[in-house]
Amino acid sequence: MIHDSVQIGHYILSKVRAQSKSVVPLKLIKLTYLAHGWMLGLYDKPLVSDDAEAWPYGPVFLRLYKAVKQYRYSEVLDIDLGDRDPANLQNDEQDIVQQVLKVYGDYSASQLSDLTHRKGTPWAITWDMYNKRAVIPQDLIAQHYKEKSATNNASE
Repeated sequence: MIHDSVQIGHYILSKVRAQSKSVVPLKLIKLTYLAHGWMLGLYDKPLVSDDAEAWPYGPVFLRLYKAVKQYRYSEVLDIDLGDRDPANLQNDEQDIVQQVLKVYGDYSASQLSDLTHRKGTPWAITWDMYNKRAVIPQDLIAQHYKEKSATNNASE
């Protein structure tokens, strides 16, 4: 099953809040991207239906950005799903989100931004080729996370 970025962001937010933690928009967007990347890399299927775009601070899902931008640098309290249903994640999808939160959950927003746009990442390759707001190709994201999985390297 594939979900849009707002549904996945909403799901991740619920898991973060269940741990009595908080998340700012930039961090939520990066966690969503990481979950999407690892889903592609480990299971050869996307978690998010939206395209990730190369923005100055790393990969961004525009739809999720618009849903949380009003919080700016403050804690995201809620995400309006509009007419969407909450994400009903399959077991492998839930596992990916759980693992992403376990590995990256304590990173700050700026650390995740740095991590997702290092040299050689899908963001950096796309940024160098096309510049701002270009779509990051799914196959590039998948290949990157497959390589990370093969080397057992969770860091970007």
